[in-house]
Amino acid sequence: MDYISCPSSNWLSNVEIALIGFEKMIVASNQKKLIVGAGPTGVACARYLMSLGTDFAIADTRNDLNTRRLVNDEFPEIEFRQGILCEKWLSGFEELIVSPGLPPSTFGLSGTETPKISDISLFRRYWPNDQPLIAITGSNAKSTVVCLVAEILKFAGKDVLLGGNLGPQAISLLELRKDSSLAVLELSSFQLARTQNIKATVSTILNLSPDHLDWHGSIKAYYQAKHNIFNEAESVVINSDDSSSQPSFLGTTPSTRFSVKQSSEAPFGISNHQNQTWISSYLEPWIPISEIQLMGHHQLANVLAAMAITHQLGVKKSSVIDAVVGFRGLDHRSQTISQINDVLFVNDSKGTNFRA
Repeated sequence: MDYISCPSSNWLSNVEIALIGFEKMIVASNQKKLIVGAGPTGVACARYLMSLGTDFAIADTRNDLNTRRLVNDEFPEIEFRQGILCEKWLSGFEELIVSPGLPPSTFGLSGTETPKISDISLFRRYWPNDQPLIAITGSNAKSTVVCLVAEILKFAGKDVLLGGNLGPQAISLLELRKDSSLAVLELSSFQLARTQNIKATVSTILNLSPDHLDWHGSIKAYYQAKHNIFNEAESVVINSDDSSSQPSFLGTTPSTRFSVKQSSEAPFGISNHQNQTWISSYLEPWIPISEIQLMGHHQLANVLAAMAITHQLGVKKSSVIDAVVGFRGLDHRSQTISQINDVLFVNDSKGTNFRA
C-alpha cells in the first residue's frame, strides 16, 4: 500500500496510517473538495461549504488531539484526517482549498496535480460580480489602509464588510452580505499565491519589499503572488513612489496614482497651501497634515492610498475628509503610548519586517 511509504514522525504508526489511508482513499473518490488546514480559515470554509450542502473532507498536517476534538465536535459527520498528506489520497479530490499557513513546499501539496485554491478564491466564486470588491495588499500598511478605506465608505453611507487577512475570514462575510454590501479585503501574499482571478472592483499593492521568503522560496515568487491582485481588476490604484508595486501591464484598465513626493504629478499627493502642507486631490488642497492624527510621514502615503481607492468608487470629498480627520489608526501600529520627560513612547510592534 502506498501509504506505508509516506514519511511519518512516528514510524511505529505507519502501518495504522496505511490501513486508514487506504480506506480513506476509497472514500475520497466520492468527495468533491478537500479543505487542507483546520485552523480558523479552514473551519470558516468548512462552515460555508456545509451551509451549501457541498461534499467535502478536511485534512490537517498537525497530529494534536485538540485539533481533532474541535473538528469532530463541529463537523461530526465530515471525514477528517490528520498527519502526512499523501499525493495519491489528494488525487482523489476534485479541488484542494488550502489554508494560507501551508507553504507550496508542504509534503504532498508540492507534488499533487489536484487544483489548489485559496479561501479567497472560494470567496470570490460566491461573491456577486455586480457588488463592489476592494482588494488591498502590500508588504506594509495593509491593515491601516483597509480600515481607513472602510471608515471612509461608512461615512459615505455604504454597507461595508471588512475582512481577509486581518480577520474575520473573507468567506465568513458571505453570510453577512446584503444586496447593498461591498467588501473590503486585506490580502496576504500567502492567500494571493493561490488566487488567480480576484476580479476586484479596485485593487492595489501599497508597497513591496522582500518578505516571507521562507514561505515563497524566492523574492520573485513573493512578488508574483502579490501581483496576482491585479488579475482582471476593473480599476487599479498605483503607488508612483514604488516601482516594484506597479502593475507590469495596464492596457485599458482605469487607474489613478498617489505619491508623497511634492514633485510628483500623481492625482493624489502633497501640496503647499497657506504656508502649510496639505493632502491634495488633483492639486486641490483637502486636508492640512496638521489635522491628521496618524503619526509618521509614511502614514501620509496610507491616507493618499485610501483617498485614491475611494475616489475610484465615487466617494464624495466631504466623506473622505470627515473620515480621515477622525481616524486614529490601529493598535500596535505607530501607536502613541505616552510622553515622559520629552521622550515619546510609540508602540509599533506590528512592524515585523525590515522596511516597516
